[in-house]
Amino acid sequence: MSRPSKHFYEFGPFRLDPAEHRLLRAGESVPLTPKVFDILLVLVENSGHVLGKDELMKAVWPESFVEEGNLTRNVSTLRTALGESTDAHQYIETVPKVGYRFSAGVKRVGEIPELVVKERHGPHVFIEKEAPGGQEKDGQDFDENGSGAASGFRVLRSEDSSHIDYAALENQATPVPAGMGSLLRWRRKKRIGAALLSLAALIIAALVYTLFFRGAPTAGQPEIKSLAVLPLRSLGKETNDDYLGLGLADTINNRVSQISGLTVRPTSAVRKYADREADALEAAKQLQVDSVLDGTVQRAGDRLRVNLNLLRTRDGASLWSDTFIVSFNDIFTMQDDVSRQVASRLRLKLRPLEQARLANARPINPEAYDYYLRAKYHAGLRNSTDNEAAIELLERAVAIDQNFALAHAELSNEYRTKAGFFKPQEKEWEEKAYVAVEKALSLDPDLADAHVSRALLLWTHSNHFPHELAVQELRRALDLNPNSDEAHHYLANVYNHVGLLDKGAEESQKAVAIIPGNTGARFRVGINLLYQGKYEQALAAMGDSQKFFPELWGYQTAWALFQLGRKDEAAARIEESLKNSPQDEGGTLTSMEAMLAASAGDERKAEEKIKRAAEFGKDYGHFHHTAYAIASAYALMKKTEPAMKWLQMAADDGFPCYPLFERDPNLNNLRQDPRFQAFMAKLKEQWERYQATL
Repeated sequence: MSRPSKHFYEFGPFRLDPAEHRLLRAGESVPLTPKVFDILLVLVENSGHVLGKDELMKAVWPESFVEEGNLTRNVSTLRTALGESTDAHQYIETVPKVGYRFSAGVKRVGEIPELVVKERHGPHVFIEKEAPGGQEKDGQDFDENGSGAASGFRVLRSEDSSHIDYAALENQATPVPAGMGSLLRWRRKKRIGAALLSLAALIIAALVYTLFFRGAPTAGQPEIKSLAVLPLRSLGKETNDDYLGLGLADTINNRVSQISGLTVRPTSAVRKYADREADALEAAKQLQVDSVLDGTVQRAGDRLRVNLNLLRTRDGASLWSDTFIVSFNDIFTMQDDVSRQVASRLRLKLRPLEQARLANARPINPEAYDYYLRAKYHAGLRNSTDNEAAIELLERAVAIDQNFALAHAELSNEYRTKAGFFKPQEKEWEEKAYVAVEKALSLDPDLADAHVSRALLLWTHSNHFPHELAVQELRRALDLNPNSDEAHHYLANVYNHVGLLDKGAEESQKAVAIIPGNTGARFRVGINLLYQGKYEQALAAMGDSQKFFPELWGYQTAWALFQLGRKDEAAARIEESLKNSPQDEGGTLTSMEAMLAASAGDERKAEEKIKRAAEFGKDYGHFHHTAYAIASAYALMKKTEPAMKWLQMAADDGFPCYPLFERDPNLNNLRQDPRFQAFMAKLKEQWERYQATL
């Protein structure tokens, strides 16, 4: 588009300066992305006239094919920047099924006076591979070992990038010769991994610069303290490209979460937006963040194009946007240099531990990285199909690159999930999880995810629940990554079990603050209240967290109802839960039936249920909850001997929760017994030691 250099436009309180590519309001720059600015200029230059959508898109994207949704989103962003409300469009009028008209009065002024501008939009950055001699290569040369031969690499500013053929990028369809399909797929996977690693480094650097340097709050503007990176929408025609958007978001999250002072929603919080169209600002509100990074990813042949837009949630203002073009001709070997150069230029501020990790990081095989990204699309989902898919892809990743620490850590998580939820009778999966996590930590001792995995593997029945070691590992994970909601969540769980309820409540709230939708963390909030004797509040907190752990949710909510004297409701809750989980893994639901029978005076039924619960819970990892309920049933029946036996078992097997034992009315029949008093004295001593050391 041509740009006049000696005039500007005025409308309302705004001044539009075509030559300087800026919009001002009372002398202050209004942040607009380049395409949003172009849309505004075309509308203003044709003020009073209706512009069709096709006409407007051709004017703004003259050499590219774009979807109509891009125009709609950019017009919406423009309206927000101009301060239009949803029901009053004083500047931009929508003409249904046709296009748009700029309806405000526009005044054209000849000479542009000198203005003081407080903010300007930064340049675009493009990444492109340069073949020797300045000529682009159609193929990729490989040495005898199959690795790509690296050549020149450069970072281009937007003013140097006029030669890039966007239309070719977005419409390219390279024919594949017969018999070459498998080779090209192998090359492509290797190039994608390399490109994403390099691309992520540049995106993160630009994003940090925007958030902490360009985005510094002015008077009256709140500081940006939280961010969500949404899965990028794939515009590619290939059906197996969907993983790119989530994988790239995960890569950015891993790095950005190391920034001091910024809370970043982890991949587990945003993955629900991977498979559906989502309005970025609506997603930001749902995730309760004050900024959101949204965008698209498109692959064509050996190139990848990523469009990004960073929005401020409170008003929809665009803080930063950019387009990245990456050639797939093996730029992997250059990624570290580029990352360091950009980080230095933009004053990237990572925690010292992360800076050291990056400085000493081993290079990752691009093909292995591609498998890792594909696995992240399935990882963390507690169903056997996704678990199997994640394990298969991660095993491929570590087979290709045995030094890929993050893949080993993720593989440990998936092995542990399989051991705990799908194949508990097959001990090999827990052993494999141990091997994988120890391998990850031997490669990278400062990998936060690996410390979380090790803590969860340590804190088991087979290891006699070493609370101190588990807390140590989780604390280490949080030192490395304070944005780890899972580390906060599981630390809260350990604290709840050992009776450090103040600390448990604090960690649960931190996990919920990072991911408001973390059902596991909200469930732990309810458990904490339950052990404090706040039964009504506990029921409210656990109300919608059933999907996290249905059997335990049924047991704990029934237990709260029982404590409130609502025993019919408790019985109905257990009956409903048993219909959904008739196997009653661990025996918790059946042990609650024993408590109900004992409370009703039906000792024969209570004994029967105790026997069945013990059978169900044999060798179960967290049998201590069942053991505690059995002890409570015996206490209600005034059978001190077996009550003490099962109470001791619960405490020794990972559940020494002194505050609960001290206040639970179900144990009142034991309180005058010397054996119970001695047991409680010892338990209190242990609890006080935990208070001092954990």
